[in-house]
Amino acid sequence: MGYLKEQVSYIRGMADGLAIDSSTKEGKLLLALIAALDEVVDSVECNETSIDELTESVESIKEDIEYIEAEVYGEESDFTPWPDDDEDDDPGFVEMVCKNCNDTIYFDSAIVDSGEPLICPNCEIPFKEIEEV
Repeated sequence: MGYLKEQVSYIRGMADGLAIDSSTKEGKLLLALIAALDEVVDSVECNETSIDELTESVESIKEDIEYIEAEVYGEESDFTPWPDDDEDDDPGFVEMVCKNCNDTIYFDSAIVDSGEPLICPNCEIPFKEIEEV
């Protein structure tokens, strides 16, 4: 980050060396741009500091979770508290394409299995009628 601050300082020094007249439109513009650059650098520097602090916090939390997992499940345990997505054969929804409007609709598996009429939310035609057409 120091590099950006140095660059803005260098530009400010160049402007001072040129003796830019702040009473002209061009002078006001250049000085305002340099001031804006200064603000941007300060903001970026503040964001980088916040990101560094957050990164340290996340790493600390990660270490705490690893410690707790080791205490609860044991050091050599291959238990994963979250199941792999590959293990779930039923995604919980059914993908259907409306033959009337060609819209892809995702219905909850329970609704499909219940036998309730399925209606396309786009064209509002029941799927049974669409299939017969």
